[in-house]
Amino acid sequence: MYSRVRLGQSPVEVAPLGVGCWAWGDKRYWRYEEAYGPRDVIGAFEASVAAELDLFDTAEVYGWGKSEKIVSALARRSEANVVIATKYAPLSGRGGARAIHKGLAGSLKRLGLLRVDLYQLHWADFEEVSIDDAMSAFAEIVHAGQASAVGVSNFRAAEIGKHMPPRQSAASRSPPIRCTTHCCIARRRSTACSMLAAS
Repeated sequence: MYSRVRLGQSPVEVAPLGVGCWAWGDKRYWRYEEAYGPRDVIGAFEASVAAELDLFDTAEVYGWGKSEKIVSALARRSEANVVIATKYAPLSGRGGARAIHKGLAGSLKRLGLLRVDLYQLHWADFEEVSIDDAMSAFAEIVHAGQASAVGVSNFRAAEIGKHMPPRQSAASRSPPIRCTTHCCIARRRSTACSMLAAS
């Protein structure tokens, strides 16, 4: 049994290792339904649950929503308490921070949820949306009860230190508590994950 990890000051607790779900439904990069298929994904999910892993990390751009739908279906059929994380993609020209709420609405619909456990900014694109504006939107999402915790993904430590909102800003009301970075056990070439403790 793993020691549980609490995500900042949020109520969310997870196993210390999460499961990335990019390959679950992504045809263009991972060749889903060509190199492998639904049975393989079900097997991976069941093996993860059997290993007492409960955090499943997906995103709206993974298979352009297909991964979120797969994770949703697997979570619904499982008796395990599954923690779901998904991510907003700050694609160029999408509309800045104003588009974050719409992006979350789409994710919640595909996931079949009223609230997601963890919502993250998928990568840093400061021309598309500043961190302060993004975190202000994320704070609104938390206060509206649509996410239990928020965070960022694929940020370098220097970007976190430079661009995180100051305490006096509106975004500091719900500071990010997690940074997801690349970690591959098979290759043993991983970037240490930076955990942002909410204070």
